[in-house]
Amino acid sequence: MIIRKFEPHDFEEVMTIESAVFTEHNPYFYMNFYEMNRDTFLVAQEDRRIVGFVVGYRSGPDEGRIFTLAVGEDFRKQGIG
Repeated sequence: MIIRKFEPHDFEEVMTIESAVFTEHNPYFYMNFYEMNRDTFLVAQEDRRIVGFVVGYRSGPDEGRIFTLAVGEDFRKQGIG
């Protein structure tokens, strides 16, 4: 498994995980967040498949916050989150 920065072509897979995990969501938020915080939007990839993601932001010079984190159901309890 690799952890890497989100890329626009990951959008569909991220939205699939997001909609399965959360009941309230706005798909367009994620693209807007990506445009404003490219360095803090990461995906977990296993065999070319996105299995999880984390969206964060900097809250200070040496501090950050996690806004959301999700892992696909088939990949939970494996240390990905």
